[in-house]
Amino acid sequence: MLIASRVRPWTALDRHYPPVEFEPRPLPGSDRPLEVALLARRLWGASIAEERDRRLGPSEATPRVRQAERGHVTRALLAELRAALEDGQHR
Repeated sequence: MLIASRVRPWTALDRHYPPVEFEPRPLPGSDRPLEVALLARRLWGASIAEERDRRLGPSEATPRVRQAERGHVTRALLAELRAALEDGQHR
């Protein structure tokens, strides 16, 4: 008899889904956070978090769904910032 607390819940899935090596692409300028923050203000007139919350708007979603929504919007915002930094709009 197995005791649930002693078994990793993902063990059965490990053979089907091997670990993926993932190295997130750093945001250009991430070594200069002030520059990134100023670019966000210039692009949206708000911080990244303020713009994320503005785009999300009010919601009746569960906390887990809301967390996922925040992640999607944040990734979109970072892509916009990345494109602006690569295009030289930060100067």
